[in-house]
Amino acid sequence: MKILWVDDHEILCVALSEYVQTHASELGATPIEVTPVFTLSSALEEVTKAPPPDLVFLDLNLDGDNRGATTLERFQAGNSSNVPVVICTGLALGNDHDVEILRMCMRDYAARGILLKGGAHKKCSLD
Repeated sequence: MKILWVDDHEILCVALSEYVQTHASELGATPIEVTPVFTLSSALEEVTKAPPPDLVFLDLNLDGDNRGATTLERFQAGNSSNVPVVICTGLALGNDHDVEILRMCMRDYAARGILLKGGAHKKCSLD
């Protein structure tokens, strides 16, 4: 399995990529190759390579104008292979504006999941 991890916080991106790749064998999973990239342009370049990754973890707040749902919208416009995307975000579920951004990502831009970077670790719903 090939995973593309996209985050502008380079140390976090590399650390998570290495952790997932290293510990996948402990879970009995098939070998996992994780490629960390730090910009949206690099992510778009990687997703168009053959073969494309099997899954993308995409930070919503990247470089320049790539913030919030706009990041996912731009990524999906270049995601011609329709690689599934899990968004990674520091957005807060206690903030109505942030929750609406997450809903938009799921509803309008086909995000397959959400990985929250901060906040309390408890089960929550966007309903």
